[in-house]
Formats: sequence, C-alpha cells, structure tokens
Amino acid sequence: MKRIIIGLTLLAALAFITNPNEKKHKDAVKRELDATLEREFSETGELLSKTFNFKGKAIGTFISRKNKYLYSETVLKLGPNEKVVGYGFFGFVVINRNALGN
Repeated sequence: MKRIIIGLTLLAALAFITNPNEKKHKDAVKRELDATLEREFSETGELLSKTFNFKGKAIGTFISRKNKYLYSETVLKLGPNEKVVGYGFFGFVVINRNALGN
C-alpha cells in the first residue's frame, strides 16, 4: 500500500512539473489550423495559412490556457463564449479537431 501511495505521489509530481505552458497550447492550435487548411483547401489553404500567419496576435487573442495543476485545458474564446478544444499533460498538447471546427 505504501508503494502505491509513493507511486501515485511521484506520478502527480511528474504531471505537475511537465504541465505544458500557454505557448505550447497556442503552437498546437496553430499546427492544427495549418494542417486543417492544407488538408481541406490544398494549395489555397497553404496560401491562407502563410497570408494570415496564425502564429501572431490572432492566436493570442482567441486561445488561452486554464491550468488545472496536473493537466491544462486549451480554451477557445469567441466573444462571451468559451470552449475547451484541447488538453495538455506530461508536456504534450492534444487538440480535438471536432471541437475546434464546430
């Protein structure tokens, strides 16, 4: 029983230490938007991606990170509405394509 508690404590500490920062969340959304544009619109999507360059302030104004200590959420803000579109844990950020598109 003692080993289980120690193991869970170490796992929680590792999750806390490796929780991704806001930049990683924004980069993950940018990669997903670029991939979606390229997949859906081929050359036109690549041109749109380069033209509007989602790296800059556009992503910063709509995407934020909510820290939940052991994991974090990628939040898309459009007006007064907020929607969780991804999760970050152990240094990785996973974006839900369906949540991002709807």
